[in-house]
Amino acid sequence: MNAVNDAVGKELPPEVAKQLDEWAASQNLDLDAEFEEEPVTTSTETQKALADKHIVMFNRAGVEPPPGYVYDPSKGNLNDYCTNSPDQFPAPGDNADFSGACAKHDMCYGAHQDPGERVGCNIQLNKDMVHICKSVYPNAADPRRGGCLSTAGTYFAFVTAVHPSQWNPTISG
Repeated sequence: MNAVNDAVGKELPPEVAKQLDEWAASQNLDLDAEFEEEPVTTSTETQKALADKHIVMFNRAGVEPPPGYVYDPSKGNLNDYCTNSPDQFPAPGDNADFSGACAKHDMCYGAHQDPGERVGCNIQLNKDMVHICKSVYPNAADPRRGGCLSTAGTYFAFVTAVHPSQWNPTISG
């Protein structure tokens, strides 16, 4: 749990840490290993250059950053896609790109200060990431799909652990 606390920048309340640990154990996940990774980002200029060459590196499954979203980590965690976590689920073939889902979540948090309203932001983040995983890896037997859904669940668990007042115990897959 040290990596999770480092990513959050504060100690999680013991009851939240316990719930997160129990959930991770039920998913056969090592949260410390999950959050030791460096964020994966590519500049907009690089993305455009690759697109000009017809190279698709990111598959957001239609979940794009909203108009007006500014990617600038120097402005804080509402401008850095998936804060302290990789923006993509890397896999052979296509990477599932969560940056659009995380950008939508950032903007939702920016628009809603009330914890009750932010529950909806968290639920939508989970729905968007599950949609991305199922769209990028449509075959339910594809192990990349299971890994992607597990990663999406970890991100959702992390967000709700960091903001326990914005928790809704619904994790879908």
